Parts: sequence; C-alpha cells; structure tokens
Amino acid sequence: MLKKYLNNKGFGLVELLIVVIIVISLSAVSFNYYKLSLEKSKVTDAMMILRQIADANIIYYRENRSYTDDITKLLVKIEGEQVLENGYNWTKTELFSYRADKTKESVSPTDTNKFVFRIAYAKRDNKYEIFALYDEATESLKFDAYGDDANFIDGKIVETIRAKGRL
Repeated sequence: MLKKYLNNKGFGLVELLIVVIIVISLSAVSFNYYKLSLEKSKVTDAMMILRQIADANIIYYRENRSYTDDITKLLVKIEGEQVLENGYNWTKTELFSYRADKTKESVSPTDTNKFVFRIAYAKRDNKYEIFALYDEATESLKFDAYGDDANFIDGKIVETIRAKGRL
C-alpha cells in the first residue's frame, strides 16, 4: 500500500491545464478592470486641469468683462507644448490637449433660449472630448463629454460624465 502512494509524483497534465486556464481567465478579467481604472484616473486628472482653466477664465471675466480663448492669458500653468491650431491656442500634453473657449452654444438643439459658455476643453486624440461648461444661471461648472461609444473603456467614461456631470 505504501508503494502506491510513493509512485504518485506531481500533478497530471489535466490538472495543470485547468490551473493554467483559470489563471489566464482571472488575469484577463482583472486586466480590463485595471485598464478602466487607469483611464478613469487620466480623465480625473484632465477634469482637474479643466476646472483650473475654467476657474481662471471666470477670474479673467471678472477682471475684463469678457472670457478669453487664449489659454496663455490665464493664470494656469500646464506643462506642455503651446500650439496654434484651428484658431485656438492649445496646450498639448502627453495625454490631452487643452484650450480655453469662449464660444456660446445652445444647451440643446431644440431650446435656443438657454446658453452656456464652454470655458475649458480637453481632447484626447482619436478617443473623446471633455468640456467644462459654465452655467451662468446657477453659477456652477458642469462637465460634458463626447466620444466614440463603441470603445468600451472610453464609452463607459463618457456616458458616466454625461449622466452625472462628473466621474
């Protein structure tokens, strides 16, 4: 009887294959959550910068009675390259491009009486765009976003921002 147990050495091929499949499945699921949390942290950082740009533009408005679309006139320092593109002064960083914006836009296509100022804008090339919108009626800053909802990670973040005005 003792010889029977001594000859059984290690795991069989089937047991080893099952363990490898389980490990691969768990790592695939956790990797998707990791990518989503990493993307959310990047968007959160971008929204903090947008808030700084928007706050600086509000201060600029109080001093000059007009908003500016020149980010270099605002008291915000963003590490990046200053680029003139499509008539806007952009600050390009590794992940996002930022600009100040003073265009007046309707809240919805059907309601032309309500207007808001977009005072900060960030875009991630080929992914999505985030806006900091200043609602003069409530004197509050809201966020809106546009993007390709086909991409799960970006689409999920965009839908969250659109639904709640924040992450």
